[in-house]
Amino acid sequence: MACEHALQATILEAVSREYGLQPLDVRIFKGEYDRNIRITDPVRGTWLIKVSDARTPAVALDWQETVLAAAAGSGVAGGPAAAAVPGVATPHLLLTTSSDLRIEVVHGGETYRVRLVSWIAGDLLSARTDVPRGVYVALGGVSAQLTAAFAPLEPPEDLPEHAWLAQRGTREIRSALARLPTDGRTRAVAEVAAHFEHQHASRMARVPWGVVHHDLHDDNVVVAGNDSMALVGVIDFNDAHSAPLVADPAIAAAYATLRAEDPLDRIAAVVEGYEQHRALTDDEHALIRPLALLRLCTNWSVWSARAATAADPAYALHRSRHTWTAVDALLGEGRILGP
Repeated sequence: MACEHALQATILEAVSREYGLQPLDVRIFKGEYDRNIRITDPVRGTWLIKVSDARTPAVALDWQETVLAAAAGSGVAGGPAAAAVPGVATPHLLLTTSSDLRIEVVHGGETYRVRLVSWIAGDLLSARTDVPRGVYVALGGVSAQLTAAFAPLEPPEDLPEHAWLAQRGTREIRSALARLPTDGRTRAVAEVAAHFEHQHASRMARVPWGVVHHDLHDDNVVVAGNDSMALVGVIDFNDAHSAPLVADPAIAAAYATLRAEDPLDRIAAVVEGYEQHRALTDDEHALIRPLALLRLCTNWSVWSARAATAADPAYALHRSRHTWTAVDALLGEGRILGP
């Protein structure tokens, strides 16, 4: 813990020096890979410091900056922007006083890459209850509009894949299940994965592919308002990658089912909003529900396996705290697996 505090102090000092900010009201947020530090400058407002270590290669950081620029409607990271989704904020990068997109900080013999992105005010969707259906319709629309904004992008050939790619779902499930004891839940998840491979592999190969956000879960969606709750922001573009286009609304729909009284209507709401901007093909329609269930099974199995071996499993358990209830509800719906 002392080492972590020392690293944070080094990073805050570098941010003050290189960005000309006075970092106050410091708050730490856990992340899957990045360290996230929120600060507020008395003049320039609130920012999120994202600290990447050696696990994230430079090509991935370059790609993330390209994606953020496209989401902001700007051709150049850090340049002038007109939002790709009107009325919905996305993070933008703050340039250093030398007009650089990021800095390097050396601490304890390790090199960390540091970037600052804008903080989007509001509440995470995961923190709200009684969410109106219109928010999920809007989320589907955001998915389609971001996908359209990413259409010109081509990931670099050496961009690493990550565990959450829809096309890796069954593979990641099998890997995770091998580290978990066999019980009713693991058997059910194994059956979902096997059914998906048998029934839907050919569909995954023939539907349109392209770059998508790929992580529109309820911790990455920002809402505001009470009586008239609205979707006001989308964050965390680190998982953006090439995938079947339908994976994006399916992932959004998967997490929309969390804490839902009617999970199938939540899925339908996301699809409704998506198709206001991009029509799904018959094959894509057939994939929505199975892909949503597969994503939830991936979430549950991967985080359960990580929690089983983690020194501090709290973060992993938090990331899947509502997942099994949603999986169980969808498995109770007759044709959720698809034909």
